Amino acid sequence: MRVFASSKTCGNGFTMSDFSPLHEALKKAADNGISPVFWWRDDDAVAETSALERLLTTQRRFSLPLAMAVVPAKMETSLEPRLRQEQGVSILVHGCSHTNHAAAGVKKAEFGPHRSLDILLSEAGFGLNLLSSVFARETLVPVFVPPWNRIGETLIPRLPEIGYAGLSTFGNRPQSPLMQVNTHLDPIAWHQGRSLVAPDMLINKLSELILQRVRGESDEPIGILTHHLVQDDIVWGFCENLFEYLLRSEAIRFAGADCLFQSVPNATIV
Repeated sequence: MRVFASSKTCGNGFTMSDFSPLHEALKKAADNGISPVFWWRDDDAVAETSALERLLTTQRRFSLPLAMAVVPAKMETSLEPRLRQEQGVSILVHGCSHTNHAAAGVKKAEFGPHRSLDILLSEAGFGLNLLSSVFARETLVPVFVPPWNRIGETLIPRLPEIGYAGLSTFGNRPQSPLMQVNTHLDPIAWHQGRSLVAPDMLINKLSELILQRVRGESDEPIGILTHHLVQDDIVWGFCENLFEYLLRSEAIRFAGADCLFQSVPNATIV
């Protein structure tokens, strides 16, 4: 496996940091017979856009399964026919309208504990029913992805009642009454200009996630989270180089949401 040298400047303007911590983590995984599973989730899809084209081009370039979280109430008619042409893309339910209902000064949430459980269930059910009426059964995976990755605890055990098979947020998954597969690595510096988080921080975090699997502290698939509508060239450059690097390793594999949530046949693993 090649280890990228520090300060490698790529054609997209992204300066690659040193990947040696990731190299060492992957080597330890291979030496211990551990094969960490990765998955890729992209949030906020609503329409056919140039940003969506870049996302899909990247997905095809690396032949990776992609879980696309679609905002039901904001979805435009252009999205479904565009995605119908693609292979390896699964659809998840990204809330209802991606509207913040938290009070001023409180972290944003659409499905937090700010409204009644009946309203939350109604809107989550609306989102699933709408996407189910638009996307093919083999494409839609009935998984709830709450906007801003925040969800009221009382809603979680009720999601199966309205047809959901799973839940996906961000960070190490807690004990949950519902099948939950989270994302763990978000390359966007949301509060520092919305470009790339320091690459060394991302690489070190990812390396530690792999080592946790080696040490037996977690067996959860490692989720990479992207947001195609807001990513700049530098963020995309990091993601592309990371995918290229990971796919050189025989110690890991990527799985599709259909496989991870075991909700539809023809699971995708590469």
